Amino acid sequence: MAQVLSPGAIPDPEPQPKQQEEWLENLNVKMICKDCKEDPPELYEDHSSGDLMCANCGLVMMQRTVDMSSEWRTFSNDDQGNDDPSRVGDGPNSLLNGAQLNTSIAFGDGMKSRELHRAQNKANLDKNNKLLLQAYKQIGALCDGWLLPGTVSDTAKHLYKDADESRLFKGKSPEALIAGCLFLA
Repeated sequence: MAQVLSPGAIPDPEPQPKQQEEWLENLNVKMICKDCKEDPPELYEDHSSGDLMCANCGLVMMQRTVDMSSEWRTFSNDDQGNDDPSRVGDGPNSLLNGAQLNTSIAFGDGMKSRELHRAQNKANLDKNNKLLLQAYKQIGALCDGWLLPGTVSDTAKHLYKDADESRLFKGKSPEALIAGCLFLA
């Protein structure tokens, strides 16, 4: 049936058949204090205890929450007044052996400092890690010289470590082993 319209009138849209909508989970969940019932709630997190609390009445909403923020620290005493935050620590290197958590005595002014530094190097010298680092440096230099991607360098380093740990190539030339690992990578 046709609609009769006056001049300038807009016709009503034709009714469309209603399509079934796809179900979507409602992720708009609000946490509201059951004592204050304030919307939006004033919540704060007490990092020392890990509690999420209402700022108005002090009701604990969640206990022992896990702090997912990064661990930043400022070593203001160590860097002469420069407040540059730095990460707390570096992860262990999977290419090296051992725990890798050690303290180094810095080389400073004076004979005593030099003697301490030398004594620590003799005591804590891990010959295997030193040889691995030299081989990794050589692999990296060769990959850079040949313009190979980083994945090839990483793969060659892992192959070298596996070959070194297997002890099958003990006494063989490290240069030949590096060349073989680069070829396979």
